[in-house]
Amino acid sequence: MPRATATGFQATAGLDGVRLLSLGMMGAAEVAEYGYRATMQGRVIAVPGIQNRIGTQAGLLQPRSLMRALVCRIQAKPE
Repeated sequence: MPRATATGFQATAGLDGVRLLSLGMMGAAEVAEYGYRATMQGRVIAVPGIQNRIGTQAGLLQPRSLMRALVCRIQAKPE
């Protein structure tokens, strides 16, 4: 369950400048290695990185309406 992952997709999709991407991204190789190791350990859910883990847990505690507003805000391009 990684966040946005650094690949060529963002540039191809014209997503440069989206706030979500400015929060930092893990590299594709790093995400793949983490997922592979977690799979080999028998883990069903793997959340790489401390920021991702905190965000995942915080999301479980918030009302969905608040989460939708937050996600909309961080995925929007700045005006």
